[in-house]
Amino acid sequence: MHILSRGKKYKLSDDAKEKRLSYHRQYMKTHYNKDKQKDKNLRSNHGITLDEYNAMIDKQGGACAICKEKFHDRHGMGVHVDHDHKTGKVRGILCRKCNLLLGQASDNVIVLMSAIEYLS
Repeated sequence: MHILSRGKKYKLSDDAKEKRLSYHRQYMKTHYNKDKQKDKNLRSNHGITLDEYNAMIDKQGGACAICKEKFHDRHGMGVHVDHDHKTGKVRGILCRKCNLLLGQASDNVIVLMSAIEYLS
């Protein structure tokens, strides 16, 4: 690892790297709060709180609003907040597959109905 100091590069010794890494791990253990970070992201991106997010998942029975597949980890990467891209209004919580489905169809009901007709 190289560090810039006053325009010069300095290489960290293995001991210094380990100390820095150890400090970072300890800092993250004591200062990082997943729920607080999730709440901050939800408020910023969708205008809802973590409590509202959890209530939506509970109302949906802990599953995707479209396919009804249960979420294994409600805070995991496979869980998405679905919202109207024009109004920003949150519609529900979806699994990754269903979120991609709506995204690929550009939230167009006619396209989705054509897909249903095609499959039938």
